[in-house]
Amino acid sequence: MPESFRHRFGGFHEADAVRRPNPDGSPGAIVGCSARVHPTAYLDARATVWPGAVIGADVIVNEEACLGEAVIGDGARIRSGAVVGFCAGIGEKAEIEARVRIGDRARIGDDATVRNDADIGTGATIGSSAYIGVDARIGVRARIGSRAFIGDGTTIGWQAMIGSDVRIGDHCRIDHRVRIGATDWFLVVGPWGKGSSWATAVQSKAGLHWWIGAGAGRFDTPTLKALLARDHGGTDHEADCLHVIRMVEDHPGRIQHAARGAAKAPKGTPGT
Repeated sequence: MPESFRHRFGGFHEADAVRRPNPDGSPGAIVGCSARVHPTAYLDARATVWPGAVIGADVIVNEEACLGEAVIGDGARIRSGAVVGFCAGIGEKAEIEARVRIGDRARIGDDATVRNDADIGTGATIGSSAYIGVDARIGVRARIGSRAFIGDGTTIGWQAMIGSDVRIGDHCRIDHRVRIGATDWFLVVGPWGKGSSWATAVQSKAGLHWWIGAGAGRFDTPTLKALLARDHGGTDHEADCLHVIRMVEDHPGRIQHAARGAAKAPKGTPGT
C-alpha cells in the first residue's frame, strides 16, 4: 500500500490520499484513501479521485479528469478534463469524452456516450446506449431515454423527458418540462416572436401541445392562440406566432401522425 498523505481535494476538502500505482507500475492518480478502486483500473497521474468514489474493473481515467464521490461502472472511459460530480453514477462501458461535466446525482446508463464539452445537469438521467452530442446541454433533472440521440449543440431544458429511441438533431432547443414520447411527432421552431423564444410542438395521443419559452408550461393550440390574442393582439409578435402555429398544424408529418393515432384509437374513445 503506498504511503498516505494529506491532500486538499478541490482546494478546500482536506483528506488522506495516496498516489495509486497503475496496473503497469506507472504512477497513477491522487486517490482519496476511502475510495475503492479495482486493481485493473488505469488512472492517469494527473487525474484526481475524491474520497468515497467507487471505480470498477477496466475503467480508464485520463489526464486532468476529476471524479467526485461517484460510482464508475466496469469498462467505463472518462476522458481528459472530464468532471464527474458527487453521488453521480456512470454505467458500465459508458464513454465520457473530454471536458464533459456530469452534475451531482446525475446518472449515465450502460454503453451511453457523452461527447466532448457536453454538460449533464444535476440529477439528470441518461439512458443506456443513449448518445449526447458535442457541446450539448442537458438540464437539471431532465430524463433522456435509452438509445435516444441528442445532436451537437442541442439544449434540453430542465425536467424535460425525452423518450427511448427519440432522435433530436443538432442545435435544437427543447424547452423546460417538455415531454416527447418514443412514438410522438414533434417539431422544434425558433427563434420566434419578439422574445426570440423557441417553441416545441408535440403531437401525441393527447393531441397537439406546445411548450413556449422559459418553462411557461404546456398549452393546447386554442389556449395558446387565446393567450396570444390577450397579451399580443394585433401586434407583429402575434402575427409571427400565428404563422408558426399554422405551419405546424399544416405539416404533412403531423397530419399523418394524428391520422394514424386516430385510426388506432379504440371505438368510443376520443381520437388523437
